[in-house]
Formats: sequence, structure tokens, C-alpha cells
Amino acid sequence: MTPEHPPRAPWSRAIQPGILVLLLLGASASAQPLGQAFEGDWRFVGGRAEKRNVRAAIDGSVADMTVVLRGLARDRLLEGSRIPKRVSIESNEREVAIRDGNRTRLASPPGRVTQTVSATGDHIELLYEIRDDALVQYRTTSQGGRRTTYRVDAEGQRLLVEVLTSSHYLPSPVAYRLTYERVGRVASRPPAN
Repeated sequence: MTPEHPPRAPWSRAIQPGILVLLLLGASASAQPLGQAFEGDWRFVGGRAEKRNVRAAIDGSVADMTVVLRGLARDRLLEGSRIPKRVSIESNEREVAIRDGNRTRLASPPGRVTQTVSATGDHIELLYEIRDDALVQYRTTSQGGRRTTYRVDAEGQRLLVEVLTSSHYLPSPVAYRLTYERVGRVASRPPAN
């Protein structure tokens, strides 16, 4: 392991060949427009129960670490796992963009890995994919990675968010779910043929 080749999150190593295949095939599945279902502003409605679940997931992941490392890892994970009160999702043919509350807007062409900077100042590789009616965001740094999966309920009014954070420093991944509610109305859609 050299500084030029930082370690990757275990799941990010597994998806790299898949990314290459998507790029070679023209990323047809991921390059399709996102559609109106995800677009718009969303407000966190998961309440105290989901906030407790995030803390419990972090505590469970770091439980087997030494006391000193556990505190450092827990603080870092809590900082990176702050639940935004609002999430905004935008897309067009060229990019998908997600803004978590007041954090940096993360944008990338769907199906293409891009380099950007996170809200905490980390240099990250960012990838968006559209898979099985879900928008999936992959963020990879030299410290590890995060996969965030966004799904909209059948009524188009709830955004269900699944987060999986993995790192070679953590004994086990951190996984939790969050629930958001649409702010305002969903744009009308043309009838299906």
C-alpha cells in the first residue's frame, strides 16, 4: 500500500469492475434521465427514533475498537452522518445533483466517476447510478466509502434513504435508514402508454 494508491472501502473495490463495464457499454442504464420522482425538496421526518438508530449503528460499528480509537472514530462518523433537515435533488441530461441541507452540492454525470470535494473537505470520487427504481450515490475517499440509496414510495411523497458507510479502519460497516417527506407538490407526469 503506497501513498499514490490509498486503500479503498471494501465495497468500493467490488464496484470498480462494474463501473468499468458501465463505462465501456456506454452506461446506458445509468445515463437515462432521473425523472421527476426524485427531483425536488425533501424534509426529514424520521424523528428521534431514526436519529437514535444512526447513533446506535455508529456505536455498534466502533464497539470493538480500543477506547481511544473508538472515541475518535465515533466523533468522525457522527460528523459525517449528521442528518440534514432537508435534501434537494436536481437532474438533467448532464448531471445529477444532491444538496444535503447546507452542505456542499454534490453533482456528477450519471454513470460517470468524477472527482470533487465533500462538505468536510475530503477529496472524493463521486458516482451516481440509477438501478432498480433507485438513485444510488457512491462516495469514495482514501478513508473509506459511503453508498447512499434513495427510493421514492409509490405515492411519490416519501424519500427513503439507506446509508452504508465502510472503511478499512472500521470493524464493521455503519448502516442506517432515514425518511424524508416531499416539500410541495410533485410535478404532474404524462400518462403512461
